[in-house]
Amino acid sequence: MVALYDVLWEQSSKEMLLKLQGEDGFAAMEAVRDPLQLRNRIKRMCCGFGEQKMKVYALAEAIKRVAIFCQRPRMSNEEYKIHFDALRDTAMHLVVALPITRLY
Repeated sequence: MVALYDVLWEQSSKEMLLKLQGEDGFAAMEAVRDPLQLRNRIKRMCCGFGEQKMKVYALAEAIKRVAIFCQRPRMSNEEYKIHFDALRDTAMHLVVALPITRLY
């Protein structure tokens, strides 16, 4: 099992290794050298459960702004379209930035 731990460790990128070393409980995991625990930590980082929370929140807020945006009195159609397109483009940019594999 220790050999599998070493293979996983050597195949990880420098960025991944730095993130792993900065996590709580890294010293204990390193002492035990459990490949399943290492794989689970790598999987959690790749899926971005920690980092993606803010991106998902930003996407939800952008979609909400698009959904509730309305044309104000005395706002021209051209101005409305410019603002709406900007909000829509922001939401679409956030969708592309997230590793979403399936939308429901």
